[in-house]
Amino acid sequence: MACPNHPERGSELVGCSRCGIGYCSDCLVMVQGRPYCAGCKDAQLRDLAAGPAVELARPGSRFVAQLVDTFVIMTGVVVLTIVVSVAGAREAGGLILILGVMVGVVAYEGLMLSRGGQTLGKMATRIRVVSADGSPIGAGQAWGRAVSRAVLGYIPGAGLVDVLMVFSQGRRTLHDHIASTRVVQTR
Repeated sequence: MACPNHPERGSELVGCSRCGIGYCSDCLVMVQGRPYCAGCKDAQLRDLAAGPAVELARPGSRFVAQLVDTFVIMTGVVVLTIVVSVAGAREAGGLILILGVMVGVVAYEGLMLSRGGQTLGKMATRIRVVSADGSPIGAGQAWGRAVSRAVLGYIPGAGLVDVLMVFSQGRRTLHDHIASTRVVQTR
């Protein structure tokens, strides 16, 4: 391998502490004793300026939070099913249920996240959705995250890829990337 910026230098490459790409010593800058490439240096300095590092939510915590939220949503589905049955809307009942569930899932997550970055499941597991820079999320991010998550869940394969990205280096799913969010542990 060679340095991306100096192809003639192939030996003694050092990996950037953030992206892991190998560079020659002329292409790296040391920040708190660790090497960073030019592309990652600014992001690392912003992270340092933002204050103490936050702990990313563990995949297990996110899974348990989703289980709790699914239970909450399924309770609403049961209530909606009873209402549709009692109303006698048998022919349109299936469509009403499907649309009700879709709208309910997005509304639950969008409303809850826009009021502090936590759903009931996230409260129970002590995790919170924040902006990518660590600041509280805005209403637009909360609703964008909820909608993108729901849409990805209905696209074959995309939902699975979205969920599995929780095991990536930054533990950010596709819907986290779309909404510029991340999920962190609360204290």
